[in-house]
Amino acid sequence: MKNAQKRGFTLVELIVVIAIMAILAAVLVPTITNKVNESKDSKNFSDCNTIASTISRYSLDKTDVTWTKTGCTLSDNTSVTWSDIAGCNFESTDNDHVYTYNDITLTFDSTSSNIVTLSFVTKASNVKEKGQTYSVKVDLLANKVLQD
Repeated sequence: MKNAQKRGFTLVELIVVIAIMAILAAVLVPTITNKVNESKDSKNFSDCNTIASTISRYSLDKTDVTWTKTGCTLSDNTSVTWSDIAGCNFESTDNDHVYTYNDITLTFDSTSSNIVTLSFVTKASNVKEKGQTYSVKVDLLANKVLQD
């Protein structure tokens, strides 16, 4: 029993295994992060189009609507907010009537009182998509969704 040797891993073997795991992590983390960003972009594309069509349908459903920077006013003087119209919780970001919902920005066009723009900046690291702004415009009077 005196000559029994203890079995185990050497320090070199442990360092090699840790190095291999670090290399795999360095390769996988950016890939996973990009997939998460692609997923967010896809959700934002869908949300933008859904919100735009909801606002457009809302104006078709309601007659005698006066559009304002905060939403609209119905013929009985009831004030309705963008959050109520679109069914999502828009937050006001400043005094210029710019609203946000997750990564999406709703802007009441200052040049034309009947245009609302929904936009977001893409996050995926695809070369031709990252950092580009996607936007959808809604013509409130014509009840149309206008693609840029």
